[in-house]
Amino acid sequence: MIQECASIVLLLVQISTLSINTFEIPIYNIRGKPHSLLANLEKTQKKFCLFANCNALNTLYDVIDSLNNKRNIGERLLNNFNGRPYNILRSLNNDVKPPLAEVQPAFRRLYAASPNPVYNNLRSLPDWFTPMAAALPTLVNNPSNVPHNQLPLKPHTMTAVTDVSQQVIAQSKMSPIEKFTQGLDHFERQFYKITVAKLTSISPAERQENGMSFVQSAFFLLLTLMVLSKEVDTATRAQIDQCIGFKISDLESIGLVRHLISTLPSSSDKLTLRHGSRLMLWPGRPEPRFQGGAAAALKLRVERFNGTEATDTIATILNKKVELDSGGAMHDTFDEGDVSSGVAAVFITTLYMRGRWRTSPTVLNGTLPFHDADAAPKRTVRMIRINDIMKYADLKDWDAQALEISYATPGLTLLMLVPRSTSLKKLAQHVSNTSVGHIMSKMKTMRVAATIPIYTLRMTLLLPNKLQAMGIPRLVDVSNVTDTRSLRLSHAVQRVMFWAEAGRHAYKDDGIEWDQKPQLEVIANRPYIFFVRWRNVTLLNGNFVL
Repeated sequence: MIQECASIVLLLVQISTLSINTFEIPIYNIRGKPHSLLANLEKTQKKFCLFANCNALNTLYDVIDSLNNKRNIGERLLNNFNGRPYNILRSLNNDVKPPLAEVQPAFRRLYAASPNPVYNNLRSLPDWFTPMAAALPTLVNNPSNVPHNQLPLKPHTMTAVTDVSQQVIAQSKMSPIEKFTQGLDHFERQFYKITVAKLTSISPAERQENGMSFVQSAFFLLLTLMVLSKEVDTATRAQIDQCIGFKISDLESIGLVRHLISTLPSSSDKLTLRHGSRLMLWPGRPEPRFQGGAAAALKLRVERFNGTEATDTIATILNKKVELDSGGAMHDTFDEGDVSSGVAAVFITTLYMRGRWRTSPTVLNGTLPFHDADAAPKRTVRMIRINDIMKYADLKDWDAQALEISYATPGLTLLMLVPRSTSLKKLAQHVSNTSVGHIMSKMKTMRVAATIPIYTLRMTLLLPNKLQAMGIPRLVDVSNVTDTRSLRLSHAVQRVMFWAEAGRHAYKDDGIEWDQKPQLEVIANRPYIFFVRWRNVTLLNGNFVL
């Protein structure tokens, strides 16, 4: 019978060769570091130039100076550009105001409001120049322009931040991506809080302190709800909108889902990322139309049973769909008892992630003790040591440490919150009430040696009870459907597999420290909370308890 559970596979690794050479060259974020660092980078490592035209760096320094030294980046910034040689890119009589289409998009509103021809030079800014205020809320489309060390998630330009809360102006003045980012943060914390409470309640007595390990994706669940909301009745949609926390037009919603899915990292020799969404329908139930390309935006596969399948056949069909979407990695998600009460519509999200670390880790010899709660069984675990430039924060108020480790795929990181005690209860409460952006705003870049467990985490997460607790009971209520056009789900599952491994590029521990001396050492030999971050959103999060 299908059960909400997680399984952990501890990895035993033996490394016999040392054939890989690595180079430690930090890549600095131009928005978070003084431009003198970029100057040194340009002189010493020109091949790491962040722009297509490396000769434009002198211009970049002028721009950064203007942004750093002038709070008003309106009139004074524009006057600073006036008379510069940018206008050689295009020749135009400065007495004539150029067409709005020729002005850089970020400045069009400012340009349209003024008749002053001084704004002619706005259209001739370099193509790579984007004001910081305009760039923060967006997801970067070109991975080559994403430095290894990402900026903390800062509030949008129209968001005022207090100590741990945000006071946001009317959503009508926010863009769809801003509404989504803000809504995802709240949705993610709500989803996490409900899952922790549910799994803790069903844990054995000796595991009540920390519950059990799990991994989930609020990101994919939120996208799923945005798509399904187009196919439900008015009352159900109102519940979904209330849970999501923002409302945008159907056209904006579909475009946003398409954009977010298209900007996810692609599988490569550094990363294996597979994700799939399927909706399996039983005949005689409402047929979703997904007008406007909503299903295509999510890459949702809509399929149908023929209506004659026995319960064991239904379970077999569903299991094969999960195996196909996971690349053969996940099996036996459903059994006959799970569908014995009937099937209306089954929604399955499959997510598989296996990434390589940016810096090759060292596999430590033997096993190390894992310090769980006092009542928990004593366990040991294999661990790796990663010595790299990371982001770190000492969260003294939480009695915990925050650490962000970079994967080899630029923009992909693992954020870990490690308590100093062996209990996750207080830390989980803080995470449920605090945005990830607030945590990352406290982090600083330094060289850290992190010792972390290696494991594989498989999760089958049942969504109906979570959706009910989040205020969307109508979507999963198939007992009394009066609107034949309304989609209802009898089953909804997230099937996730996440690897935290050494990888084939790891080194064997020979007792010699070959890397640079770290400024700090962090040992995650106790339960911790983790977030897999892709640029400025969280793809996966959960607890590792062993």
